[in-house]
Amino acid sequence: VEKDGQQLKTRIRELNESAVTWQERAKESKEKDKEKAIECLRRKKRAERELSALEVQLAEHSKTEVLLKKELSAVEGKLVELKRQRNIMRTRESNALARTTCGTREVDLVTEIADVFDRWEAKVTEYEAIADPSVTDFDDLEDQFATEEEHRELEAELQSLS
Repeated sequence: VEKDGQQLKTRIRELNESAVTWQERAKESKEKDKEKAIECLRRKKRAERELSALEVQLAEHSKTEVLLKKELSAVEGKLVELKRQRNIMRTRESNALARTTCGTREVDLVTEIADVFDRWEAKVTEYEAIADPSVTDFDDLEDQFATEEEHRELEAELQSLS
């Protein structure tokens, strides 16, 4: 439609130029050849009539083009809305399918797996306690003496620095 509008505008410009050219030719031929000058004016009038008809056609074409652009914009907006709805429906479908596929049995399975890990962790902790009894048999008194001894050693080292 836009291309047709451009072609109409081009043709109108050409007819305007043609009418001016025929008028100039008529002026030039007026004294030398009157019949030729009359034919030039006849062609100028024909170009003006065609120009007038094309201007009316261009006005109608412009109205149609504006209307088509509005309709196209509305269709594009509707298309965007439909794509958004399609995406929402795909998401809902995937969600429903996933929930159908993963019924209550899968939820129970996940709980069972978590219980297995809990039992495994308890067993590993038990083995660690058996392998290194110092981890579970913590002696507070020994820890106090070790801390005090370390503190005295550090103070002695500090005194030697002065």
